[in-house]
Amino acid sequence: MAIDFNSVKDLPPEQRAEEIRKIIELLKKEIEEREEDIKTAEHLIGIAENESIVIEREELSGLLKTTTKKEKPLEKELETLIQQERVQRDEIQQLAKRPIAEIYTEVRAIYANTQQGNLSNQDKDRLYTISQIVYQKQKDIEQGKYNAGNQAGHLLNAAEELIKRTEYESRHLENTYKST
Repeated sequence: MAIDFNSVKDLPPEQRAEEIRKIIELLKKEIEEREEDIKTAEHLIGIAENESIVIEREELSGLLKTTTKKEKPLEKELETLIQQERVQRDEIQQLAKRPIAEIYTEVRAIYANTQQGNLSNQDKDRLYTISQIVYQKQKDIEQGKYNAGNQAGHLLNAAEELIKRTEYESRHLENTYKST
């Protein structure tokens, strides 16, 4: 509120003093009202900030609950993968004990499936497992930990070549299916 003091300047001193006192009272009232408005505004700001904190906490709590719900399936998936890894390790150990001739025969059967276009995911997994064994046996032979006879050595090399061909043809089949 703007006050025009020019109109008061021309008044006689007693009347001017009275008018200025009235203006001062008006200004004090105005100040009190504004201070009350300021207190109300500060109170409302406090309430809004408290509400904001509550909302943030609720959102954070909801996010944590969602994260926890998401983590449980991930934990189960991780446990499943660990279990599959253990099974595969056990399978590799069992398969590694078998004669090389049997391993070669199994690789040949998987290769035949590939040539017919019938390579299943199970065959792929099995081929991977066998390739691990063949690699390990060759490494053991090179390090002198395993002594394979001539025939077993040739079968091991043949199995490795057949695995490579099977993997190559498998990729070729996948690319053929993708492009059609």
